[in-house]
Amino acid sequence: MPLNLTEASGILKEFYLPKIREQINNKTMLLNQLGRNSDDVEGAEAVLSLHVRRNAGVGNISDGGTLRTPGNQRHVKQRVPLRTITGRIRFTVQTMKAMKSNRSSWERTATNETKGMTKDIRRDLNRQLAGTSEGTIATTAANAAVNIIVLTAATTGDVKMRQLEEGMFVDISSAATPGDAAKAANREITAVNLAARTITLAGAAITTAAGDRVERQGNGGAVGGTTQKEWTGLQTIVSDTGVLFGLDPATTSVWKSYVDNPGGAGRTVTENLLEKAQDEVDIRGDGTIGLWLTSHGVSRNYSTQLTSLKRFPATLTLKGGFKALSVSSGVGEAALIAERDIPNGTAYGIDTDHLEVKEWCPLEWLEDPEVLRQTPDKLEYEGTAYWIGDLVTDARNAHAFVGTLAES
Repeated sequence: MPLNLTEASGILKEFYLPKIREQINNKTMLLNQLGRNSDDVEGAEAVLSLHVRRNAGVGNISDGGTLRTPGNQRHVKQRVPLRTITGRIRFTVQTMKAMKSNRSSWERTATNETKGMTKDIRRDLNRQLAGTSEGTIATTAANAAVNIIVLTAATTGDVKMRQLEEGMFVDISSAATPGDAAKAANREITAVNLAARTITLAGAAITTAAGDRVERQGNGGAVGGTTQKEWTGLQTIVSDTGVLFGLDPATTSVWKSYVDNPGGAGRTVTENLLEKAQDEVDIRGDGTIGLWLTSHGVSRNYSTQLTSLKRFPATLTLKGGFKALSVSSGVGEAALIAERDIPNGTAYGIDTDHLEVKEWCPLEWLEDPEVLRQTPDKLEYEGTAYWIGDLVTDARNAHAFVGTLAES
């Protein structure tokens, strides 16, 4: 028989192309747009003073009339507990030696793991910044003693499915109590089916009720309480209800974002709809919306509307080189961009001058600059990265939320 490829396999050399080809989406558009500083950080808290009420001792009088009762400016302290996101790496000395040269591996062990962990922390933090603050990534449908968990219908095609990945460890908590891990604790996701909106979990079969919470393992906790572990997300900050950083909009009315979310069928996202939100923010407070964050489907819908009006969509360049569409109103121009972690059918208008990361320290390694240390009683090295801070607004009324939008 002739010498064929099968027979020649023992003598043929293998040629490896340079560099690792990334298959994972590591984009952190939202995180890239936010300012960061450690000002106003006192101990384990960020402390800010907010001006929330004018002096009411103002008024006109007639000749000889009585002056108004003196009033005063009202200020309150905003206290933001800082929260910690961590990442841990570990590898054996044997692996490090085996990967010591370009001939034996595409990248050195320590470089590959530290670079990868830095990206992973930033990626998960980006999810948190667009999230609910309580750790909930998705909710379950009713499932009886199974390993393949069906998620709620609202999860279909949503960012929630894209945030759940094979190899991720999750808890399933009851609908009423984030972080209780009552249904399952520390389970590995072995498969994700986007079309069927299911995740497969390792271990024993479990039973869930409709609305139970899927959380990254150990991350669940009630918003604003001592159990909150994740950084505060846009879905908590950009709202007209709910206590935020100790301030209640029910008693301090200026502590409300503009919200336009009528429910029902998804609306076409028009420029007029977004302009109105920008105008309302300008009327109600000291903010100016400069950035709209929305889902990819809503972004496509908006671009289609401009094209249908025979307007070529103008683009703006944001930090990190991201390209955004333009939204113009009487109070200025804002950029609109798709962010993979923003829920479907929604748009968040933010003023980045009034929204920033307050941090005790930036992302760093525990033993910086050494990074690595020996694992006790093991021929291994390990390292721990951490980032201590939170997402903070000093003017909740500088932001807007527009919901019930159609996807395209």
